[in-house]
Amino acid sequence: MVLDLSRGASLAIRYGMSPYPEYEAVELVTDRIAPVANPSLALGGIEELKGVRYINFDWYCPSLGLPTWASWCRDARRPRVVAGLNIGAGLTFVATGLSMAAIKQR
Repeated sequence: MVLDLSRGASLAIRYGMSPYPEYEAVELVTDRIAPVANPSLALGGIEELKGVRYINFDWYCPSLGLPTWASWCRDARRPRVVAGLNIGAGLTFVATGLSMAAIKQR
């Protein structure tokens, strides 16, 4: 729920991509996003990512440039790993809590 500040509230904390030109905004924290895996997979290296089921998060706005498996591999300078990944065959969630629960289930 987004609070309408014009209805008398003087402060709101929001999570999202700035800028918010209609408000005075102060960045409180930044995100760090990293790939995670269930430890029971016992992956020995990045090459072993080809054999796992991927859990994707639907950011619902690709134009924001938020991370995907493909962008993570590209930024990690592992383009040949991307070519062998079957990312589309994985699970996709729209809530981070569901994504984390799926990781725990393996």
